[in-house]
Amino acid sequence: HHAVMAGDAETGVSVITLSNIMDGGEVLAQATAPIAATTTTGDLHDTLAELGPDLVSGVLEAHCNGTLQGVAQRAEAVTLAPKLSRSDARIAMDDTADVVRCRINGLSPWPGCTVEVAGVALRLLRADCATDAVAPGHVRADGVLGCGIGSIQLVDVQPAGGRPMSFAQWANGRRLKGV
Repeated sequence: HHAVMAGDAETGVSVITLSNIMDGGEVLAQATAPIAATTTTGDLHDTLAELGPDLVSGVLEAHCNGTLQGVAQRAEAVTLAPKLSRSDARIAMDDTADVVRCRINGLSPWPGCTVEVAGVALRLLRADCATDAVAPGHVRADGVLGCGIGSIQLVDVQPAGGRPMSFAQWANGRRLKGV
């Protein structure tokens, strides 16, 4: 969640030894994954889950061969990722477009962000960058949402009680002309 919400370019998984100090164990192996502009936490979860088994196998193989070497973690590189709750799912439309996009993608699929569009509660599942100028808090019929500075493209949404779909599919079903 926090890597996507922070707008990080990459994240990863690590195999570490146990320690009495938080983030104090030695790093035995690491693998990284890029975070694209439209990557959601759900996407990233699946990508990182695919990296894990090979990483653990490599550590076990190195242990069996007697070649396993750990590297101390750098205390100054530790970042905190506090537990999320539903109250974190708020979007401030006066934030920059990058902050809003990263927040939507970082909180998808849980806890999710919901906004009202054309009188309908709409859960935002994926957002991308946009270059069009739109007033902050307004959504055009093509899914461009204005932010404090810049705008974003709403890519995937889910109406209350409905299934996930593209914003274009949702807008076509509602016959939006302009919002």
